Amino acid sequence: MAPINSLMNILEENRMRSRGGVFSICSSNPFVLKACLLFAKDKPYPLIIEATSNQVNQYGGYTGMQPGDFVDFVRRIADEAGYPFDEIVLGGDHLGPNVWTNLDTDEALKRSVVLVEDFIKAGFRKIHIDTSMACKGDVTDGFGALSDEAVAGKAAVLCAACEKAWDSLCPEDRGEKPVYVI
Repeated sequence: MAPINSLMNILEENRMRSRGGVFSICSSNPFVLKACLLFAKDKPYPLIIEATSNQVNQYGGYTGMQPGDFVDFVRRIADEAGYPFDEIVLGGDHLGPNVWTNLDTDEALKRSVVLVEDFIKAGFRKIHIDTSMACKGDVTDGFGALSDEAVAGKAAVLCAACEKAWDSLCPEDRGEKPVYVI
């Protein structure tokens, strides 16, 4: 079964019977990733390997990797571990303006659109959109929080960008349709 379909079946089972879960790792350390791949090898659920917008982005993040570089990195480690790469769910975690909160909201959102497009085009299919952080110029409440409407509006822009990026891929490169955590 395709990994996203398998993930969705497990989530549905969990909702219906409060059973089931998945193994997810958010690391760019090759030793950690290899250990996780070896551990997950004989498990009956998909492995999710995620990269945050701080780790991996169009400017290299703190790892120096762009989304495509991270995919190649994970593929090499999966090959070393003997884990089938096509059974891994690649996830983008906290994708949104998190890295650019010091910029005006329009510029931060523009960069966030490129970020999610790059993640989708590289093959990430579990997409965690996080637009909860305020950028320079955003209106916030007394605690520094954005309104639900502002968060939802930014999230809608990023989801639309993901869908457009996925649609732009030729059918043989699309893979499974992305799933979202908002």
